[in-house]
Amino acid sequence: MRVAIDPISGCHNFLGCKTSGGYGRIRVGGVHWMAHRYALSVHLKRPLKEGCVVMHLCDNPACVNPEHLREGIQKENMQDCKDKGRMHRATGPRAPRRSYINEINQRYNERLKAVLEADGSDSQVAKKLGLNLQWVKKARAGKLVMQEV
Repeated sequence: MRVAIDPISGCHNFLGCKTSGGYGRIRVGGVHWMAHRYALSVHLKRPLKEGCVVMHLCDNPACVNPEHLREGIQKENMQDCKDKGRMHRATGPRAPRRSYINEINQRYNERLKAVLEADGSDSQVAKKLGLNLQWVKKARAGKLVMQEV
């Protein structure tokens, strides 16, 4: 399973095919899986319990980090959604998940700021912050800009 590890959030963001909701889809042995369900099942070394859902503690649908996932029932999942202010009444075409987009932009801005304020060579900064060297070079060359939150 190909993932990109976010050094700030700890999310293991799935890089393969995704649903319109941002959840990863994989095929293992001819069987189609939701990537987060497969990741948790492998981590637990057992099938998921009958009727259980996989809850994302990080609220990132692309995350397959077992540390960010837990088994639960749909009622718990809906309560978690409500408690975190993510429950919206649908009124039209599916809109982007604004709070999630803001969160991603905030992390991006924090990462960019850290790169711009860091001392050392590009490779030293990339290694220290756990970032891609090319991304650090683009940031320091002024090719990346802060995102609206």
